[in-house]
Amino acid sequence: MSAAAITCGSAGMAETKIVAQPPRVLAFDVEPGGSKTLAKNDVLWTIPLRWPKAAILDQSIQVAADDRRANLNAGDVLAQTRLQFDDASLNEALSFCVARLADPNKATGGLIGGILARSLTDGQFCIIDKDKDGLADMSVLVNAGSPAARTPVPIAPIRYHTDMGVEVGKGDYAQLVYRGGQKFELEFYEQGSKRRYDTFTTSTNQGRESYTSWIRRIKKPDGSQFFVTPGGTLNLQSYDNSSGSMSVNWEPRTRFKLMPVPDEVRTSIRFY
Repeated sequence: MSAAAITCGSAGMAETKIVAQPPRVLAFDVEPGGSKTLAKNDVLWTIPLRWPKAAILDQSIQVAADDRRANLNAGDVLAQTRLQFDDASLNEALSFCVARLADPNKATGGLIGGILARSLTDGQFCIIDKDKDGLADMSVLVNAGSPAARTPVPIAPIRYHTDMGVEVGKGDYAQLVYRGGQKFELEFYEQGSKRRYDTFTTSTNQGRESYTSWIRRIKKPDGSQFFVTPGGTLNLQSYDNSSGSMSVNWEPRTRFKLMPVPDEVRTSIRFY
């Protein structure tokens, strides 16, 4: 479908802020028990990261603010995001934003680090549906730019539809990898970049949970050994010291589990 034209202008300098970044989430479906023998660096499971609710664009458009441009294409996924507007007429509007860059240093070629890199790459374009009629009729830049850029401006209406649990994108997923030596690595990839972290805590629909990037075996008093992972407990059946291979099994998962992946983690390098 051809790109919709953008209409530039100012709407009274009503600056916009993000109230809260929506979390990416992992959804673990009900599944039967099983078992598997793993060699070093085998992936036990890979699960896509999802937005709790998102808009899927039915049309394409280019949006602009200051000297920034972004091409939003039909099929792109924008997370539903709570924005704070100075303009009271937008208080009931629906808003959807592109994800901010997961790795600012990658975007700047590693030449600019830390807070400065984040500040230069944090800008997110959002579209706004003022009337909740399935047509976004305004756009705005948040977390960056001039006051004029952070002011919603009219655009040619662009149609979209919403859904729950929409996959963020092909480059956004989590996986559990057997690294040998009786340990697993819990990896997160966002926009194709592996996120570095030490530990994180989250609140799932089954309670509060904490994980480290390295998941090591735990011994029970009876001598049995197991691993606690987001997908459930893995029981160690056998370990071959010569080859480094390991056999594990797991019980059926009888309840659906939804696990938000937090932005804030304990590490010298954050998810973002």
